[in-house]
Amino acid sequence: MKSEHAKRVEKAMRAIEAELERAPKLVRRVLREKIGRLALEYQRRQKELEEDYLTKGLNREGIEYMLARTVDQCRANGWTLAVADIDIDNFKGVNDQYGHDIGDQVITQVGNAFRKITRAGDILGRQGGDEFRLILQEVNMAQAENILERVARKFGEMTKDVNGGVTMSIACVVYNGESVVNKGYLLRQLDAKLYDVKESGKNGILVAEYNHNGELSKV
Repeated sequence: MKSEHAKRVEKAMRAIEAELERAPKLVRRVLREKIGRLALEYQRRQKELEEDYLTKGLNREGIEYMLARTVDQCRANGWTLAVADIDIDNFKGVNDQYGHDIGDQVITQVGNAFRKITRAGDILGRQGGDEFRLILQEVNMAQAENILERVARKFGEMTKDVNGGVTMSIACVVYNGESVVNKGYLLRQLDAKLYDVKESGKNGILVAEYNHNGELSKV
């Protein structure tokens, strides 16, 4: 993933390389070594800025950038797209009863479950606290639901020592690639569907199809 800041840095580095070509040979060698070390350090720090340290997925800034980018790509190419918001159920109770160390382990298992179930190219980000966002490309409604069910089941298995297994509330909106997609509207619908899951007692998955005229059809 390359943010706009990373792209600007790369452009500046190319400009520096062009200037170096006009410098004496010894100066070029010394400066290239220094620039190489700085570039490696920048890449390390950039990863730290974009990565959530518990799940090893993206942090809030990273997932927001990737969602905007992915929506633009799908809109331009007519690709299908599923976006899911995931909340860990009763997470405050886990922290209160078992302590924050166990709470952090539960958060970590979200990332582990994701990596065991999802495909290369699927993207997980932590929105903050116990809230996550998952981006799935080239899936239909049934495929998205299947992936989400498996992630939730695996997560429950991995957290079985905490109250017999921690559950998730999951809402997902699927764009079929055939209509206009608006990121803001998609996210508003996602919020509404996650609210419906929680109001229905949590521990559930609701998948709906995005429709540009403002209507959603449930699975």
